[in-house]
Amino acid sequence: MVNIITKYVYYKMFLDLRTISIRLIEVMTNKIQSQKSIMKFHLFDREKDANALLNIYNRAFLVNPDPFQSMNEDDLKDLTDRVIIMVKYLGRDVGFIWFTIDENNDKKMATVSIIAVLPEKQRRGVATALAVYSYEYLKSNNIYHLGCIVGEKNKDIQNFVKFIGFKKFGEEILEY
Repeated sequence: MVNIITKYVYYKMFLDLRTISIRLIEVMTNKIQSQKSIMKFHLFDREKDANALLNIYNRAFLVNPDPFQSMNEDDLKDLTDRVIIMVKYLGRDVGFIWFTIDENNDKKMATVSIIAVLPEKQRRGVATALAVYSYEYLKSNNIYHLGCIVGEKNKDIQNFVKFIGFKKFGEEILEY
């Protein structure tokens, strides 16, 4: 049996939340204004939300240009340094954003590990709503440094994070 190794480039990106203009937040908030009343956010609860999170992740990443590795319940066992914000759209779980929180020398940093939205709810403002809600959540917890990695072929997410203000500072090559 031959193992095929695929190399995939991810861009490392950074954003200082204090540099986001009030105008950008207003633009993003206005974009989702008509959807706000039908979206509800909550912090992930393993007992209640595990199946929904796994469903969202596994469906969202089937249509994503990044390499796909399914997620299962074992991947949700140790979430001690993680924050996951779920979003319901008309009462149905449709997306989430997953952060890892690190604290070094009294400086907190969040890294977006995953942002996922069900394919049929993409391009409806759900990711924008998650970004706005996450911005408020991080600020309220005195976390101003935000990182992420974005696949080189994932142009939609690249454009989204650049629009918000993320700057590329490096690359990481992963093998699958």
